[in-house]
This record gives sequence, structure tokens and C-alpha cells, in this order.
Amino acid sequence: MVRKGSTWSASSETPSSTLKGPHRYGPFKEAFRDRFVLVYGSVDLVADSALLDPARKVEFQDRGVIVYGHAESNAAWLALLADSPVQIRRGSVRIGQRELSGDDLAYQILP
Repeated sequence: MVRKGSTWSASSETPSSTLKGPHRYGPFKEAFRDRFVLVYGSVDLVADSALLDPARKVEFQDRGVIVYGHAESNAAWLALLADSPVQIRRGSVRIGQRELSGDDLAYQILP
């Protein structure tokens, strides 16, 4: 993507090595270090209660859903992920039969 003024457009040019390259890569968890900033563009931000509202069901059908938080902080967890083999709660993560507990779980699960 290339920005010209206030407009973004697709580009067929190869990005400069100062903008993109192996020096910019890293494990996924690196993005969450040092007080990360969550930047969003054209997405709908929806409260868990809105997603669970039967009157709004049609609004969310055929859409991808990303659940932010864990089973205790997001009311939609039970409705969406109750049968998931991955269960995340405050201080614990269960993946199948493997269960971990602690306050550094992202570092234990990800290599």
C-alpha cells in the first residue's frame, strides 16, 4: 500500500528494505511487549453484550468474530467457545489435556 496525501492505494512496487525485511520480523508475542498500541482501521468494535443480543443476530451472521479477552472477561466466550479445546481463564490456559497456570502464560505457550 502507498499513501498519497490522505488516500491509500495498492502498489506493485517492492517495499524498501528499510520498511520491510527480516530485521522487522519476530515472534508474534513480541508485538505485545512494551505497552503495545492496538491500531484499528475499518472494523466494527462490538461489545460482548451486543453480540449476544438476539435482536442483533442477523447483523453478525456470516462474519468472522475475534474474541478479545478470556472466559471471565468476555461474556460471549461461553456462547462462542464453550466446546473449544482451548480454554483461557484468568491465570490458566487449557489446551486439550495440557493445562498451565501462572501470570506469564503467553511466554510458556509460545516458543
